Amino acid sequence: MKENYFIDINDGSTTKNIQAILNKNAKKDFGYGASIEVNGILSLSPKGNYELKVEDIQTIGTYKFNLY
Repeated sequence: MKENYFIDINDGSTTKNIQAILNKNAKKDFGYGASIEVNGILSLSPKGNYELKVEDIQTIGTYKFNLY
């Protein structure tokens, strides 16, 4: 069983995402499209992309949509 969740984060300033690594035991009350605030350690992944090892995460807002 995997020990971590991998979250793609994008603030809209670029087309590239940053991968955030969240421990599976961490509290998570958000889903796809949510606004979150993340603090942690930024480093390079083995593939050369940036990744953030999450130390603290808070949900700012959840994504809601209407079906017409």
